[in-house]
Amino acid sequence: MLDEKDYIPGTLEEVFSDTGLIKCYNGSYNCIRQTEILDDWLGPWITFLWLLFLIASGFSIRMIYKTYVKFRDTLAKRKENGEYEFREGLAYDVTTALGVWKIEEKSVEKRIKILYRVYCIPLLIAWSDLFLDIGYVSSFVSNETRMLNEFIHVENSAFIIMGIFDIVGCFRIFLCGVLLWKFTEKLDTESGATLARIEVHMEVIVIAFAFILEDFAELFVEYFIVEKFITFYDYETSAQSFAAGISSVTLNLIALVSFLGFVMNFRKQHKYQHAAMNTLSMVVPLMELILSSLRTYRFLFQAFGYQKFRPGCVWLAAIDTDDNNEPLYIADQHTFSKECFRPLDWIMVILMCSYMLVLIIFIFVYIFKIRPEYELELSNMTPDNLLGDLKKLPTEVKQRVLKPVVKPVTYVAGKTGLTKKKEKQDSKNPEESSEMLPVDYDPNAAQKSEKEIE
Repeated sequence: MLDEKDYIPGTLEEVFSDTGLIKCYNGSYNCIRQTEILDDWLGPWITFLWLLFLIASGFSIRMIYKTYVKFRDTLAKRKENGEYEFREGLAYDVTTALGVWKIEEKSVEKRIKILYRVYCIPLLIAWSDLFLDIGYVSSFVSNETRMLNEFIHVENSAFIIMGIFDIVGCFRIFLCGVLLWKFTEKLDTESGATLARIEVHMEVIVIAFAFILEDFAELFVEYFIVEKFITFYDYETSAQSFAAGISSVTLNLIALVSFLGFVMNFRKQHKYQHAAMNTLSMVVPLMELILSSLRTYRFLFQAFGYQKFRPGCVWLAAIDTDDNNEPLYIADQHTFSKECFRPLDWIMVILMCSYMLVLIIFIFVYIFKIRPEYELELSNMTPDNLLGDLKKLPTEVKQRVLKPVVKPVTYVAGKTGLTKKKEKQDSKNPEESSEMLPVDYDPNAAQKSEKEIE
């Protein structure tokens, strides 16, 4: 939004809904297209964002492979003939994918691949979301690809904000890949309650971090700066709405599928959760769906229904003169003016801020309360006199088991008492016996030794 000092006095005038920017097309005003005066830094800035996207893509491909190997070895074991079979007693459902797709008749390897593709959906969503977001910024450098009227000028701060959150989106991909890897290590549990909590924690945390780190700001900027100003007057030739619709509708479909997935999982998870966690696990995907649907509805109505500028949203103003001393006009956005900011916009902002606050509170509660309780619960699940194969235990429980370390010692019962027998001692008639005597135990050394054996 221009300040009074930025334009020539007496040249500011409102753009009306019925006529739009017709004065820029019929020659009444000499209007400047934004692509003609883009700052030099925008090109390198967009190139840098695409470079980060390529790095994030390489990381995603690597993590998809590494996590698949871990996922496969966690759920199944390889037989001598080279085929795989699922481990016994696992709580993880290996007969159904997506809650409705029955796959028990398929081979073990095919079932593992299907289950893993479903497991990697959060990482694929993060990757596709980043691709669409960087494409959003890139579209403004050309009149053929930009999603706004060519004479509408978007503030440089909008490009900076969208780019910064695209960078954060790259870290979101790294975070999502690491979380998938870490949660894979916990899928070997035999407890349905533990598995349900693992799944809920992963689902809620991924969505919470995604909205806090990226989606909140981008949802705000993309709608209020871009999609609210999409028009289709008779004199306009570019199909602005179709390019913008790809991002809005795609994200709304992703939110819908995520919500349906939560609902299906909720049926088997709710009995293992506290009431507060059950409420949160439904509120998070529901709010994502509501906000995404509200944005998509506003976009569809603006792009395919109203198709005009809202009153008070766009103003024409001359910022300079040409060689003939004729004023040069730009179309300036007044998004947050009293006339342009409508009641439904207020509802959307209030919902976004409220949801953001809930997620921030949840993250703190999870870090300082839920996670420590979960660790304590796993610790209490480990009996003191645990016997058996440590490799069959869940990873987090296995780390808490203190393996006894003993050393065989041979001693001789003689007249002067018990003395250790030397390796080459030649006693004629000693009363020899062998006993397992305990030695000093170092837990850290034991865990280190265990990892080397594995």
